[in-house]
Amino acid sequence: FTTAITVNPNLSDAWKRRGQTYAARGLIDEALSDLTHATSLDDDCDIYFQRGLVYNQSMNYYKALLDFKKCEEKGLRTAQLYNFIGICEGQLGNIAASILGHKKAYKLDENFKEALLNESQMYKEIGDWKKADEGFKSVIALSNNSKPFPQGNWYRSQLLYLIGKPKEALNEVLTAISLIQNDKVLEVQYTAFAAICWQSQGYFKQAVDYYDRVLNIKWDHHCKMLKEICIYIWNHLCNNINTFNIDNDIDPRI
Repeated sequence: FTTAITVNPNLSDAWKRRGQTYAARGLIDEALSDLTHATSLDDDCDIYFQRGLVYNQSMNYYKALLDFKKCEEKGLRTAQLYNFIGICEGQLGNIAASILGHKKAYKLDENFKEALLNESQMYKEIGDWKKADEGFKSVIALSNNSKPFPQGNWYRSQLLYLIGKPKEALNEVLTAISLIQNDKVLEVQYTAFAAICWQSQGYFKQAVDYYDRVLNIKWDHHCKMLKEICIYIWNHLCNNINTFNIDNDIDPRI
């Protein structure tokens, strides 16, 4: 692309594609510079969309939203665009606009699980547990007819734990773990949460086992501290809770 730009510096597509390449390599400033220059050469909608993606990637949701809205003004109507509009609106605290964006995305593509998942998460954010749960269940139902999508079960498990249903939360997160395909990041995240669910119900042995599973993958994970607290409580179950003082105990495991 650099060669193409050297030959013809007015070739907007070369600037756009080099910007996309920079973004894929994590070179955000360079990507934005090229994409912005491309907009000065061509008013093509896709350039604004690509720049919006880079702003979104760098968590500049305000500028990302401006570019996505520009695409909408130019006539772009895709599920992906509206999903990103919903994401940006949500990150900026505009919950109603976020939900509307995700609804538009899902209306355009009824198999777009991510849009439905994001909409349901917004309902969770405003405390509408019923709509959130209905949405997560719909995501799970969609996932049953396609390739594994553990995020539906994962998000629902967090909701269930939040509203005081740790047993149901544990069942959902264990299902999510079973759906993971070679993704250690998700495995660590979900397994650590499963350990918390076990511990919250008094299943200390299972909790320690799941904490150890996490630490076998990522030895410096913060759940190492949670594991020690779990063991301390487990070893003091016969004592009055008022006698607990983990700071003064020489060995919390005794």
